[in-house]
Amino acid sequence: MYALSNVFMREDKPEQYDSDWLVHSFTLIFSGKERRFYNLNEADHRLWMQKLQQAIGYQDILSHYEIKDSIGKGKFGRVKLGIHKKT
Repeated sequence: MYALSNVFMREDKPEQYDSDWLVHSFTLIFSGKERRFYNLNEADHRLWMQKLQQAIGYQDILSHYEIKDSIGKGKFGRVKLGIHKKT
């Protein structure tokens, strides 16, 4: 059992296991630890991802903003222009 408050989620790339199995996975990132979960069926994997994203309140920035050109950079990253889709 895991508490899902303040949890981040990362979808991992599918990996070939043996010659027969393609393994789909995602990682839940807690403060201080990570837990990776696996599934052999892509449809089940998508369903787990969808339900957990709903539970943790996951929002994709690309669903809210249209990312445009770079407008600056700093020591640790780049700044890009984002246009809010609704406004």
